[in-house]
Amino acid sequence: MEAVATIAPRRHVWLDRLIAAPEAEVRALVEGTADIHPFGRAEPSDAAATLLFGLSGDDPASHAFDEGALAALETYRKTLPRITGAQRDRIALAALDLMTVVQRLAPRNTVVDFHRRFPYWNNWAETLVIDQGLDLRREYWRVLALTQDIAEEAGLAARRLLPFWLSVCGEAGQRGAYDETYLTVGLLGLRRLPLEEGGANEEAALHGLARWAEAQRPDKKRFLREWRVLEGAFPRDPTFWTPLVARVLESVESELSRRTNHTQSTFLAAHWWREDLDLIRGAKVDVPDSWISPPDRSLHETVLDGIRNERPFRTLQIAQLVAKHQRYAARTGDTYYLVRTACNVGMKLLKGGDEPVKRARTARDLAQLAQRFEPSNVYAWALWRDALAAMGHLDAAERVGWETLRRFPENEQWRNQLALLLSDRVGRGGEAEALLRETMRLFPRDVVARTQLADIVGRESARLPEAIGILEGALGIEPEDRIANDMKQRFEQGRTSKPRPVSSTTAIVAERAEGDSDDLPPHIATTARARRALFQFRNGQTDAVAEVRRLLDEDENLAYARYVAAAVGVIEPSIDNTVLAAAFLAAAKAGSAAALRPFLDRAWGVDAVIISLAGAARGDMDAASNVRFWLAEPANDLQPRDANIRAIAARPAASIPTELLADMLAASQGIAIAA
Repeated sequence: MEAVATIAPRRHVWLDRLIAAPEAEVRALVEGTADIHPFGRAEPSDAAATLLFGLSGDDPASHAFDEGALAALETYRKTLPRITGAQRDRIALAALDLMTVVQRLAPRNTVVDFHRRFPYWNNWAETLVIDQGLDLRREYWRVLALTQDIAEEAGLAARRLLPFWLSVCGEAGQRGAYDETYLTVGLLGLRRLPLEEGGANEEAALHGLARWAEAQRPDKKRFLREWRVLEGAFPRDPTFWTPLVARVLESVESELSRRTNHTQSTFLAAHWWREDLDLIRGAKVDVPDSWISPPDRSLHETVLDGIRNERPFRTLQIAQLVAKHQRYAARTGDTYYLVRTACNVGMKLLKGGDEPVKRARTARDLAQLAQRFEPSNVYAWALWRDALAAMGHLDAAERVGWETLRRFPENEQWRNQLALLLSDRVGRGGEAEALLRETMRLFPRDVVARTQLADIVGRESARLPEAIGILEGALGIEPEDRIANDMKQRFEQGRTSKPRPVSSTTAIVAERAEGDSDDLPPHIATTARARRALFQFRNGQTDAVAEVRRLLDEDENLAYARYVAAAVGVIEPSIDNTVLAAAFLAAAKAGSAAALRPFLDRAWGVDAVIISLAGAARGDMDAASNVRFWLAEPANDLQPRDANIRAIAARPAASIPTELLADMLAASQGIAIAA
């Protein structure tokens, strides 16, 4: 019998043109002008898959496509901020098509670059979130989800994106920062995490589903549908899921109870889940010996006891405790214990003791670890700021303070804490005073800002009457406030206040911390600079405009910088702007409720609530009804911004400054952290 001859597929002539001009031909492919007969009418991803089918990774055409895809995306990134209208829409669609091609073919150098330079690509992608049909950020994140194994082969940490995917799941829906289509991406990312030895992804994926269910509160039909899809993705014996789901629910319910000060102990989907698996809440479930468990509580208490009793500082026990928590979190997706332990231990370390520089350095490292696993944890941001200040890195500490204020603009305490740093550590009392006066205007019932301002003003004898007047305003809000009463009595006796006694140690600590790097991640340092420039502009400092121009020169694709540029007038606010907060400025400037209504189609979740608040302030009854409906819904206890946004939404709508609403919208830009 004769052997059957193997016939190699015929190479398309387009491949030779691709090798000769990689970027030009890749762009032609996704823009619909490539000569690829008979595939000209095919979707770009289908055409590319067909043209490159059967080629090895070493084939010159494969290398050329990889090179061309990355170069084309770089060109689109540089071009899009400078064009508008139909031309911009055409290029944006081409960029989206190319992203779907990359999803399908996973050209190695391109996807590794996507992983290595997350802030660079994500900053651009989030400027092109137009609607569910044109969302470059979602499709970029889908590429990351699908190619985590390639990133691991290139030397990146195997499960570094686990916290990111958990965050995406929790924020996917009407009560979060992303639309509901992001749940699919988040769960895909958890399922496709590279495996460690003896590990699996089922528990991490269950944590993602549980976070989504608790935060977004889907109806029973929707929840069970997502559970069935996830269950089907991991073919297992039915008895496999019972102990695993029981453990996940116990963990999430424990976190929920602590976050709500024990006022809420479960969530509705937990009941449906137990019902589906015939689980009884609280019943003991046998856990296989092979399962990893969190560190014993006794180790945690031993570490804290050593810090409390001011024993000689040793990092070994802290490192052991944190390593065990981190291993448990990375394997299971249960990050709650790691983040709380890191913040708790870090804050205790800063209270004093021997080896102050080592304590501060350890606290900084713990803060950054907590932040990586839970980027929205405000206590991790505060710990990072305070640890940097304790190390003497005051410029870096200030930038972290501005970044915290930027990410959580609806919470006045971060303004007050930054003002304290500026006045008592950095030595810029005038800037602290301006920040506190702005806080009083935006949060008129905040007593802390008033007493803090009075403390600064009352450091000069000639200004004591002014300080007393500020305190009278504070006591008009809260007559029994002890700090305001004591301070007023002191000022009336002619005694001035003094800065808190912390600045005297700064020079010593700074000298001992010499050699430590205070460099912040570039994307965080940049958005912090942008937020400070916005504050300076609003307070009459004309050189702030030059700083904004410098930021745009460095990267004009930074979504938050483009918002600030629109706010300070460097670029003209336009309702056609692809950055939602910048477009909102143009609509708000028009002054009518009708100008805001189209934005409700673009906005999602909390952003839609913020736009409804602006509409209600302009007399839109439908918008006011949307706000009332949202306030009547149970709070999202896993979303740190939710409670403070509710406090602002409960105010009379007309009293909420437009600039505060715009800052709240812009707070959703540039917040994703993928290590």
